[in-house]
Formats: sequence, C-alpha cells, structure tokens
Amino acid sequence: MNDLSKQQLILLALLVSFVTSLATGIVTVSLMDQAPDGTTRTVSQVIERTIEQMSPGTTAGAGNAAAVAVTEDPSTAAAAIERSLVRFVSGASDDVSGLGVVMNSGGVILTDKSVIAGLTGYTAILSDGSRLPVVTVRSQDNGDVVFLAPARGAAILPATTPAHIGDLPALAEHVYSLSGTSTLVLGEGIVTVQVSTSSSLISTDIPSDKVLAGSPLFDIHGHLIGLATSALEGKNGAEFYPISLLAGVIPDSK
Repeated sequence: MNDLSKQQLILLALLVSFVTSLATGIVTVSLMDQAPDGTTRTVSQVIERTIEQMSPGTTAGAGNAAAVAVTEDPSTAAAAIERSLVRFVSGASDDVSGLGVVMNSGGVILTDKSVIAGLTGYTAILSDGSRLPVVTVRSQDNGDVVFLAPARGAAILPATTPAHIGDLPALAEHVYSLSGTSTLVLGEGIVTVQVSTSSSLISTDIPSDKVLAGSPLFDIHGHLIGLATSALEGKNGAEFYPISLLAGVIPDSK
C-alpha cells in the first residue's frame, strides 16, 4: 500500500466502493425476493414517497400550477368585467359617450358624471348589445360619480352580471382596464402610488389613451377596484377613483 501513488489509491478506493455497492445490491434483491408480500409493498411505498418529496415536478405540484394559471389570466378577468360593462348613448343613437359598470342585481350602474352630461334620454347598451333606458338615482356629493338604474318598466337582463368589488390594490400590483366605444381595448399596468383607505385615487402607469370616462379598473381576479373619471388625468398614467370608497353608498335599485 505504501508503494502506491495518490492516484492509484483513489482508483483503488473507487473500485472497493463499486464492489461493495454491487454486493449490497445483490443482497438487497435476494432479501426482497424472500420477503413477505406486505414487506415488499411497504418498502416500495417508502421509496415512492421519498421520490415524490425529492422531485419538485410531481403531479400534485403540476395541479397547483394549473390552478394558478387558470385564475391568474388577464383574459379571464377581462371577460368577467365585460359582462358588467355598459356603454352610454342618447336614445337610439350609436355614438358612445363613455362607459359604466353594473353594480348589483337591481341594475344600478356606476359611471362618471361627464359620461351622461351631454346625453338626452340616457340609454345603456349592455354587454350582449341590448339597450336599456336608465335614469339617475343618485350622484356623489361634490364628486364625479353617478348612479343610474333601469327606467320605470325596464329591467336589467339576465345576461348581465354585476361586478364584484375587490380590495384596494397594493403598490406595484398588476391591474387592468377596459375601454373602447365599439371594440374592447384592454389596458395593463401596475399601481404606481401606495393606496390607502383615505386615498382619493389609484395611480397607475396604464396609458391614458387606453381608458375612457367610466372605464373600469380591475385586478387579476376580475374584481372591480376603480373607475376612470374625467377629473382624474394623471401625467404619468391613468388614474382611477377607488370603488371601495363607494361600497357603502351604492343604492339597491331605483
């Protein structure tokens, strides 16, 4: 042994290790062949569970990833908001002045005051293209938002789904907007200023040309969190009025 070089000693150690491992494997297989069925199944289960815990790409992990992918999808969130979106016109006109959002099953619609300022005979075009005559039921005191509801004898159609109000967004949270007078336009950005319960706006980096008065702001879950008004025109991106500040004043119906 003393005559062996360092390299030869390493090779010898590897050879001994290999022979030992081979012998151990042969003994293990022989013992497994002679073991009762119950013991064999138990050992196999232990090996399988150990592999599952050590392997990050298991079936359970893939299932969770798929669930996240389904729920965190901007197109799915936009589809949820679209069902509550309305466009405002005068009577039988097709000239859209702005947007609004259906807030409850009574057909109450939230929009910006400027959207209906120049209209006569307010008409809301619903997501399925049908027209609904509406009247003003409440305006925000010293504010920019207004609530409308179906005119007497009119009723909101089943195809329309009221928006779900979400929480105030966090700083740098991804948010989205919908606009467009005929074709929907999706805006995407992040919240650029910390929002608090006393805040009067939600600042984003969504380009201002991606929103109209009454455009909804929503989160990745399709929850309504803001409304674009003509009074909020951010220099570095669109700004929105927080819907959570209105949650307690939304009328049930007309």
